[in-house]
Amino acid sequence: MSGIRKLLDAMGTNLSMLGRLKDGKSLAEIKNMNKEILEAVYFMAFNYYETRRLDKAEPLFMFLCLHNHRDIRFLTGLACCRDELGDGDTAIKLLKQALDLDHKNPHTLLALATAYRSLGNADNARTVINHAIKVIDKNPALTKERLKAEQINLSIQSTGE
Repeated sequence: MSGIRKLLDAMGTNLSMLGRLKDGKSLAEIKNMNKEILEAVYFMAFNYYETRRLDKAEPLFMFLCLHNHRDIRFLTGLACCRDELGDGDTAIKLLKQALDLDHKNPHTLLALATAYRSLGNADNARTVINHAIKVIDKNPALTKERLKAEQINLSIQSTGE
Protein backbone atom coordinates (compact mmCIF):
# COMPACT_ATOMS: atom_id res chain seq x y z
CA MET A 1 0.00 0.00 0.00
CA SER A 2 1.42 3.38 -0.96
CA GLY A 3 2.14 6.10 1.59
CA ILE A 4 -0.73 8.31 0.44
CA ARG A 5 -3.18 5.42 0.64
CA LYS A 6 -2.01 4.65 4.19
CA LEU A 7 -2.46 8.29 5.12
CA LEU A 8 -5.93 8.44 3.57
CA ASP A 9 -6.93 5.18 5.23
CA ALA A 10 -5.72 6.52 8.59
CA MET A 11 -7.88 9.57 8.02
CA GLY A 12 -10.85 7.34 7.30
CA THR A 13 -11.17 8.24 3.64
CA ASN A 14 -10.12 6.98 0.24
CA LEU A 15 -8.57 8.17 -3.00
CA SER A 16 -11.77 9.90 -4.07
CA MET A 17 -10.88 12.54 -1.45
CA LEU A 18 -7.99 13.72 -3.62
CA GLY A 19 -10.40 14.41 -6.46
CA ARG A 20 -12.69 16.36 -4.19
CA LEU A 21 -9.77 18.41 -2.86
CA LYS A 22 -8.77 19.09 -6.45
CA ASP A 23 -12.35 20.22 -7.13
CA GLY A 24 -11.99 22.90 -4.44
CA LYS A 25 -13.48 21.18 -1.42
CA SER A 26 -11.78 21.62 1.92
CA LEU A 27 -10.81 18.70 4.10
CA ALA A 28 -13.35 19.92 6.68
CA GLU A 29 -16.10 19.79 4.04
CA ILE A 30 -15.08 16.33 2.89
CA LYS A 31 -15.05 15.05 6.48
CA ASN A 32 -18.34 16.88 7.27
CA MET A 33 -16.62 18.64 10.15
CA ASN A 34 -18.83 20.91 12.19
CA LYS A 35 -17.90 24.58 11.50
CA GLU A 36 -18.25 25.34 15.19
CA ILE A 37 -15.27 23.08 15.90
CA LEU A 38 -13.08 25.07 13.53
CA GLU A 39 -14.31 28.32 15.07
CA ALA A 40 -13.49 27.06 18.57
CA VAL A 41 -9.99 26.06 17.45
CA TYR A 42 -9.58 29.45 15.75
CA PHE A 43 -10.62 31.21 18.97
CA MET A 44 -7.95 29.27 20.89
CA ALA A 45 -5.29 29.84 18.23
CA PHE A 46 -6.01 33.56 18.05
CA ASN A 47 -5.89 33.92 21.84
CA TYR A 48 -2.59 32.06 21.99
CA TYR A 49 -1.22 34.31 19.26
CA GLU A 50 -2.41 37.47 21.01
CA THR A 51 -0.71 36.36 24.24
CA ARG A 52 2.53 35.56 22.34
CA ARG A 53 2.19 31.79 22.90
CA LEU A 54 3.37 31.03 19.38
CA ASP A 55 4.35 27.48 20.37
CA LYS A 56 0.65 26.83 20.99
CA ALA A 57 -0.82 29.06 18.28
CA GLU A 58 1.18 27.85 15.30
CA PRO A 59 0.11 24.16 15.36
CA LEU A 60 -3.51 25.19 15.82
CA PHE A 61 -3.35 27.56 12.83
CA MET A 62 -1.65 24.80 10.83
CA PHE A 63 -4.48 22.41 11.76
CA LEU A 64 -7.01 25.02 10.66
CA CYS A 65 -5.23 25.64 7.34
CA LEU A 66 -5.08 21.93 6.62
CA HIS A 67 -8.79 21.61 7.26
CA ASN A 68 -9.87 24.74 5.41
CA HIS A 69 -7.30 26.20 3.05
CA ARG A 70 -9.77 28.85 1.87
CA ASP A 71 -10.29 30.72 5.14
CA ILE A 72 -8.25 33.92 5.06
CA ARG A 73 -8.16 34.15 8.86
CA PHE A 74 -6.50 30.75 9.14
CA LEU A 75 -3.89 31.52 6.48
CA THR A 76 -3.17 34.96 7.92
CA GLY A 77 -2.89 33.59 11.45
CA LEU A 78 -0.41 30.91 10.42
CA ALA A 79 1.52 33.47 8.38
CA CYS A 80 1.75 35.86 11.33
CA CYS A 81 3.07 33.05 13.53
CA ARG A 82 5.65 32.10 10.90
CA ASP A 83 6.74 35.74 10.59
CA GLU A 84 7.08 36.11 14.36
CA LEU A 85 9.13 32.90 14.43
CA GLY A 86 11.53 34.32 11.85
CA ASP A 87 10.24 32.52 8.77
CA GLY A 88 9.24 35.55 6.74
CA ASP A 89 9.51 33.77 3.40
CA THR A 90 6.84 31.25 4.36
CA ALA A 91 4.74 34.03 5.89
CA ILE A 92 4.79 35.95 2.62
CA LYS A 93 3.77 32.86 0.62
CA LEU A 94 0.84 32.22 2.96
CA LEU A 95 -0.25 35.87 2.90
CA LYS A 96 -0.13 35.98 -0.88
CA GLN A 97 -2.30 32.85 -0.92
CA ALA A 98 -4.77 34.61 1.39
CA LEU A 99 -4.74 37.71 -0.81
CA ASP A 100 -5.54 35.54 -3.81
CA LEU A 101 -8.82 34.84 -2.00
CA ASP A 102 -9.46 38.51 -1.12
CA HIS A 103 -6.97 41.09 -2.36
CA LYS A 104 -8.58 43.84 -0.29
CA ASN A 105 -8.47 42.20 3.12
CA PRO A 106 -6.93 44.91 5.34
CA HIS A 107 -5.65 42.52 8.02
CA THR A 108 -3.83 40.39 5.48
CA LEU A 109 -2.40 43.47 3.76
CA LEU A 110 -1.09 44.80 7.08
CA ALA A 111 0.44 41.42 7.89
CA LEU A 112 2.10 41.28 4.46
CA ALA A 113 3.60 44.76 4.90
CA THR A 114 4.91 43.67 8.30
CA ALA A 115 6.42 40.49 6.87
CA TYR A 116 8.18 42.41 4.12
CA ARG A 117 9.46 44.89 6.70
CA SER A 118 10.71 42.02 8.87
CA LEU A 119 12.71 40.70 5.92
CA GLY A 120 14.16 44.14 5.28
CA ASN A 121 12.29 44.59 2.00
CA ALA A 122 11.23 48.19 2.51
CA ASP A 123 10.16 48.76 -1.11
CA ASN A 124 7.61 45.95 -1.08
CA ALA A 125 6.55 46.90 2.45
CA ARG A 126 5.86 50.48 1.30
CA THR A 127 3.92 49.31 -1.75
CA VAL A 128 1.74 47.01 0.33
CA ILE A 129 1.16 49.49 3.15
CA ASN A 130 0.15 52.20 0.66
CA HIS A 131 -2.34 49.80 -0.90
CA ALA A 132 -3.59 48.83 2.57
CA ILE A 133 -4.13 52.48 3.50
CA LYS A 134 -6.18 53.03 0.33
CA VAL A 135 -8.33 50.00 1.16
CA ILE A 136 -8.73 51.03 4.81
CA ASP A 137 -9.60 54.64 3.94
CA LYS A 138 -12.63 53.40 1.99
CA ASN A 139 -14.14 52.03 5.21
CA PRO A 140 -14.38 54.53 8.10
CA ALA A 141 -15.14 51.70 10.55
CA LEU A 142 -11.56 50.44 10.25
CA THR A 143 -10.08 52.93 12.72
CA LYS A 144 -7.90 50.36 14.53
CA GLU A 145 -6.57 49.12 11.23
CA ARG A 146 -5.82 52.70 10.14
CA LEU A 147 -3.79 53.30 13.30
CA LYS A 148 -1.88 50.07 12.78
CA ALA A 149 -1.20 51.01 9.14
CA GLU A 150 0.19 54.37 10.28
CA GLN A 151 2.43 52.63 12.83
CA ILE A 152 3.74 50.20 10.22
CA ASN A 153 4.28 53.04 7.76
CA LEU A 154 6.26 55.01 10.35
CA SER A 155 8.37 51.99 11.24
CA ILE A 156 9.20 51.45 7.57
CA GLN A 157 10.23 55.10 7.23
CA SER A 158 12.24 55.11 10.47
CA THR A 159 14.37 52.15 9.43
CA GLY A 160 15.82 54.36 6.73
CA GLU A 161 15.65 51.62 4.15
